[in-house]
Amino acid sequence: MEVHVRNVPERSTEKALRTFFKEHFDKLSIRCVHCHKSQGKKFATLTFLYIPDGEKFLQHHGQTQAAPNYRPTRLSITSITLRFLGKPIYCEKSKRDVNPYLVRVLAKEERDRKTKNTTLAVIDHSKTRIFPVFFECSSVACGVWNYVGANVVFEPQLTWTMNGTLKFGERSMILTSETGIRIDFQYFGVVDITAEDGAQPAFIFSMFEPPHFFQKIPDSLVDLMTLLGINSQPTPARKNGPQRHRLPCLDDQHKSIAGSCFVYRITLKTDLSELAGGSDISSRMQCLRFSHVMPKMIFRGTEIRLPKETFAQGFSRLHQALSSMSVGLPFVLSFQIQKLAQDGFLPPQTVIQLLPEIKKMTSRSSTPISVSAIRKFFNQIGFAGPETEAAGFQLDELINQLKKNEEQCKRESLVAYQEAKTPENVAIIHRVKITPAAIHLYGPEAESNNRVLRKYSNHHEYFIRVQFCDEDGQPVRFNPRVSNEKILCGRFKDILEKGINIAGREYSFLGFSHSSLRAQSCWFMAPFIYEGSLLWDRTIIQDLGNFSVIRSPAKCAARIGQVFSDTRTAVPIKPEIIRHEPDVAFNGRVFSDGVGTMSYSVMRKIWDKLPKARLVKPTLFQIRFQGMLFRGSSISPLTIE
Repeated sequence: MEVHVRNVPERSTEKALRTFFKEHFDKLSIRCVHCHKSQGKKFATLTFLYIPDGEKFLQHHGQTQAAPNYRPTRLSITSITLRFLGKPIYCEKSKRDVNPYLVRVLAKEERDRKTKNTTLAVIDHSKTRIFPVFFECSSVACGVWNYVGANVVFEPQLTWTMNGTLKFGERSMILTSETGIRIDFQYFGVVDITAEDGAQPAFIFSMFEPPHFFQKIPDSLVDLMTLLGINSQPTPARKNGPQRHRLPCLDDQHKSIAGSCFVYRITLKTDLSELAGGSDISSRMQCLRFSHVMPKMIFRGTEIRLPKETFAQGFSRLHQALSSMSVGLPFVLSFQIQKLAQDGFLPPQTVIQLLPEIKKMTSRSSTPISVSAIRKFFNQIGFAGPETEAAGFQLDELINQLKKNEEQCKRESLVAYQEAKTPENVAIIHRVKITPAAIHLYGPEAESNNRVLRKYSNHHEYFIRVQFCDEDGQPVRFNPRVSNEKILCGRFKDILEKGINIAGREYSFLGFSHSSLRAQSCWFMAPFIYEGSLLWDRTIIQDLGNFSVIRSPAKCAARIGQVFSDTRTAVPIKPEIIRHEPDVAFNGRVFSDGVGTMSYSVMRKIWDKLPKARLVKPTLFQIRFQGMLFRGSSISPLTIE
């Protein structure tokens, strides 16, 4: 029997609630009960092994479901409302069926208690060696959580037959298949693990980020000997060089959804594994449950339902809708809409259903307020799963939340793109992070200006800052046992050559500065009209200067990269006050390198633009800055235009 507990303080923990109920259970002589409370939720569940125990508890502390705006009524005169952490909590019989897997666990603990055997609750699992724990798998499915009414279901997008072994360690779970494919699920990237040990046992990993995919590198000599029947021994590990390739995805179909579908269902084989030491699947699952290093584990059955439309088809329809001229949404708003689906906050089908309401919002509110209202969504939408209520993902609820955000932004006057609030020499730029499996959208954020951004100050939305990193945001590190060739020379290089499509715009590689190269980031741009001419990446580079005489690629990139250097202070100079003088040359070699002089009036202009200029008096001396010789004062890095 399952009892639903409402009005639980959301900041309370499951341990504190279990301790609170234990005193009341002891008074009623109730032992076989399980208490579960999700973090940050206002409800909890009590699962009783015996129905009479649950009815006895409700007779003493139960209430009925109240009508709206009315307090709950008691079941009987003798029922007592419990108070937990100063708040009244209300207990009633749950409308859901009891979890059969949890009942089996309670029954097993009760049998062990009666026979005075060592139970799972008595063993100190923190001192018992649990890992490694092995399972055998038969297939892997990549998909998402979805809701049918109030019930959560798993929708597989792609399924692969993959016979292999699951190894649960202290930091990660590693799936190794017979074909050489390996998938690493790092625990710090796991939301929770759903386990089911019924007729078809399985693990469902809900992830914050995509797992890591690998492919074993075969040894050509060993494979040739195996084909000839000469070598009958198991294939040894490679002694020289990397042992496996890092992969961006499992196949071409997985490539389009690997960065948005973060739920993986691994089906287990029901026969016993020799590596497991003869223990059954249920016992091994329960063993994992009590490890303090494991992510949160949920034991329940999960319904599997095929989607009416795949994520790939949904993304295609969404991209067509955002690219269509009939939609008529500004790019800054389309950027946030694509982020909702591409970063896995909402399914693309749901985002498409929100487009009419978003278009209505733009007609009654300004674009900055509409953008701010959608950006608030990112912190309000939870992770879909067994412990998240379906009401938060219903279309009506999403529209109501969007309207509330709009009204709040109006009250707070959140005008993020108002020019008056933008500091001088600061540009508002969108950002993109490219990982081995995903493309994440961020921003817009404040960026220091450079020469290109200042020149095209009214077209900043056509420039984006792109960073290449691993799934956790760190650089892709070198590992002597792993080859990153298919990531660096495959996926990253492919994006540098072909560009990125965002809301119907094709962004291509433009350039990078020396500092951004160390941070593994660069600049991309989309074509736009400027002064009656169409500009794209190559024309902008040609407009920066004549680099055709530089034959060294590294030197050419360094010279082009100077215009992308961050310059927090810029001083405009009128062209009519500039005087051209011949360079100092000897035997055909130029020594002046653009050396010149400046007047005292120009020096004063620079001095007034510098921060904290009033604290230090100018001292005359000669300086060399970006290839030019000046007579002036001690100054910080800036650009003279």
